[in-house]
Amino acid sequence: MSKALPVIAVLAGWILPITASAGGSAEIFDPQVLSLLDPKAEVEVVSEGYAWAEGPVWVPPASRVSRGQGARGTSIEGSTNTAATGYLLFSDIPTHRVYRYVPGEGASVYLEDSGYSNGLLLDRDNSLLLLQSRSRRVAKLTAPLDTPQPRYTTLAESFEGQRLNSPNDGVLHHTGILYFTDPPYGLPAQLEDPAKELDFQGIYALAPSGELTLLDDSIHLPNGIALSPDQRRLYVAASDPNTPAWYLYELDAHGVRGPRRVFHKLDSKGLGAHGSGLPDGLKVHSSGTVFATGPGGVWVLDEEGKHLATIPTPSVAANLAFNADESAIYITAHKTLLRYQLRSQPVRFTDVSAARGLFTEPTWKYGGPAVADLNGDGRYELLLGNHDKVPAQLVWATGENHYALDPAPLMRWDVHGIAAGDYDLDGDQDVVVALGGGNGSSPQPPRILKNNDGSFVDITEGSGIEHMGARGRSVRWIDMDLDGDLDLLQINAMMIPGETGPRNILFENIGQDQFRYRSHPQFESLDAERVLVTDFNGDNVSDLITFAPLGLWAGDGEFGFEDVTGEWLPKSVEQDFVMAVAEADIDNDGDLDYYLARGKTYYQIANNAIAFDARSRRLDLRDEGNSGHDGISFTADGELQLNHFFHWHRGVKVTLPVYLGEAGVALDTPAGADRVSVSREQAIGFPADLKKNGWYLGHMGDGQWRLEWRLNDNLAWDLRASIHGVTSVTPDWQPQELGVPDLLLRNEGDRFSDASQLLPVQTTDNNWGVATGDFDNDGFEDFFVYRFGALHQRKVDLLLRNRQGKDFGLQLMHGATAVPQSGHGDMGAAFDYDLDGDVDLLSGDDDQGRWHLFENQLKDASPATDFLLVNVGYSPKGADASAATVRLTVTHGETELTRLKRVGSGSATHSQSQLNLVHFGLGQGMLPTRLEVLWRDGSQQQLEHPIPGSTIALGERRQ
Repeated sequence: MSKALPVIAVLAGWILPITASAGGSAEIFDPQVLSLLDPKAEVEVVSEGYAWAEGPVWVPPASRVSRGQGARGTSIEGSTNTAATGYLLFSDIPTHRVYRYVPGEGASVYLEDSGYSNGLLLDRDNSLLLLQSRSRRVAKLTAPLDTPQPRYTTLAESFEGQRLNSPNDGVLHHTGILYFTDPPYGLPAQLEDPAKELDFQGIYALAPSGELTLLDDSIHLPNGIALSPDQRRLYVAASDPNTPAWYLYELDAHGVRGPRRVFHKLDSKGLGAHGSGLPDGLKVHSSGTVFATGPGGVWVLDEEGKHLATIPTPSVAANLAFNADESAIYITAHKTLLRYQLRSQPVRFTDVSAARGLFTEPTWKYGGPAVADLNGDGRYELLLGNHDKVPAQLVWATGENHYALDPAPLMRWDVHGIAAGDYDLDGDQDVVVALGGGNGSSPQPPRILKNNDGSFVDITEGSGIEHMGARGRSVRWIDMDLDGDLDLLQINAMMIPGETGPRNILFENIGQDQFRYRSHPQFESLDAERVLVTDFNGDNVSDLITFAPLGLWAGDGEFGFEDVTGEWLPKSVEQDFVMAVAEADIDNDGDLDYYLARGKTYYQIANNAIAFDARSRRLDLRDEGNSGHDGISFTADGELQLNHFFHWHRGVKVTLPVYLGEAGVALDTPAGADRVSVSREQAIGFPADLKKNGWYLGHMGDGQWRLEWRLNDNLAWDLRASIHGVTSVTPDWQPQELGVPDLLLRNEGDRFSDASQLLPVQTTDNNWGVATGDFDNDGFEDFFVYRFGALHQRKVDLLLRNRQGKDFGLQLMHGATAVPQSGHGDMGAAFDYDLDGDVDLLSGDDDQGRWHLFENQLKDASPATDFLLVNVGYSPKGADASAATVRLTVTHGETELTRLKRVGSGSATHSQSQLNLVHFGLGQGMLPTRLEVLWRDGSQQQLEHPIPGSTIALGERRQ
């Protein structure tokens, strides 16, 4: 129930703080939002008495100003609260002022003569930018933040010689581009004002050079504007009462505008049912969730535009801003400043790819990245396994947490697994790359790239491996004879008729860049394409987990592996569909447990598969590309829109048109993202005889449609299509279920037990990858699971937070998935790229997706968390760090725990990382007492009472 609001007292230029309930908790439409919203939380009034509050921006603690009015040189002594938390600036447009609100202290006048500012934001130099609506310009405050004076420099005030309408709201791209909207709201007569010079209301991009570019002039009354965390999407609110909506523009890495689409559209006829207001201001949470003011309050939308919740406000909400740690949103609502507390999100990621120099193209992947410190400088390089169209790439860490792409391709075409390891023991990491066999037509060996001080030389020819070709899938550096150097193992695809030689191959490193084939009949014939090198039996000899089907192979240290699957694996555990495996000591008992992500490959999916979203009226389908004929019926109440009609050609390139109606009029294949409209009249009837390769689409009458497809030979690996405007679907066949449940295996010392019941139900989806790390630094290893998604729509990946070994809690709003996009989740790696003590993610999205670097914001959200980083070098006897085990003993209350990690990949599909910078999170009350490293050659080093928050180097350095 709403409460009466008290009268505000004004003292010495300050509006004293108030806190009163403005009534109403959030209206929840989708339970996934409960990880952000507390259903018991209510909107509070923290300050009031304004004419029309707008344009809030949060100023973090590093940019704090002196407490006080701040106008005309007056100030009051600084506030410790301000220094610790930051503060909010917001405009009161009619009074020509900017106010400053300090939590717990209240609001005061920050700046007089504000130019009738609306939107406020900070630039890269922490200068205040003001969208001065009635002054009709974008301005920069030339005075420092801590001594504000009404002195400005104009950044933009005209376009092509005509004055801007009324700059309203803006957002800054990492390149320095300022995007802003220019409706007529600051003009007295608005659209009819005689001073209005432009005949449109624009959305602009202002470059750092001062060049002003018109992005769009077709939206009526553009208003609020915001960027997604990865800065690949620009959101714009349209406050037109006739077509109220939020729009989304795709951006490239340099901020250049791409396609526009409707993000979420409101029904103008039903606006009153939601309450007063129109789409206005908006901000994007680090999770990618959009918070947008609109009818009735603040609308909460997911990355696909789905309405998750509404936070009601007592008056029309204009704009909002998050505080520094996203624990609250501040809402400017007419005469009031409101606050709504959010649930704490201790694990939040931000896509920093572009900001860190990681610019990649959309392309096919194959089994995740390989991450390794290639030059021994203590920072990780990135080996990106692009499959084709774009070559595999090497990305160097350049210092100050930035990356630079090596101009030389790592390897071109048909690339599969990649692995790093110092096979020649010279102090830097060498690389091996598995190459496919051209669908079996040209089996070939992996390529060994020797690292010579950062220059990679292909030494394959003459190395002893060059004549043993195969359809390469996974390669691994592994010391199989425990002589201190790394040997080579390769797992390959199924042999085709006529292919000779062993399927899987072991090579012994005999020195001087030479390798010798070692026979192993049982291993050479095993059926698998992926492998994790690990030590599941704890004997300090590397073992193998091969998949799929799942196999457990115990190493003997003499080039032998024994199949112990039957002894170790519970009889009830399914061995098929394993796509990725991660090792982690989930219960801190000193041995390694395993997460198995399970799903279906492209080839398995490409058979009677559909995805239908009734809300968006979108139908996606996939089928096999073999010779045959199939079809599907559906309904639509209007015209159809077609796109993404695609076939993955199989040797011979062939065009598959869409034939419309009984007459079979050929339509160019709508293969791209642009939608092609087809009316009922264009597609009347259906042909009686289907003879040509292609798609056949017909309207059968009364909104009933039919789509069939025919191939007269094995022409494709799969067929794909997307149809928009569909209301219901009736397949000719039973659609296949794409999801299979993941597995969690707990190590019992001499066998595994099935602990899958500890996982949430979402892990039964089609999951392609998994990475492991203590993402929240609570002392227990978590998992990040990559979901394939729908057939043509990315799904948010799963962050599984380990609840002290008892079970795993699900967090969906974490910010570490780039959605919306048509690419699919594939695989990634977890590591501390910026050495700040929390675990970050490098993720690859497949099927024309990109590589994304997600930075963990844990230190901002939970600064009290602690960690240890252990930089494992070479052993005293000369072995490299590969397969070294690191044990950390901690006391937790009266309990002593032994935590185990292993230098290696942590998780794997086709590629293998070499993560020798080992991270341990230290939960509250965890005190480290002993740190021990055991190398594979038996060498040991230990340290008593390591200091939390430090990076510890154990072993020798070779540079």
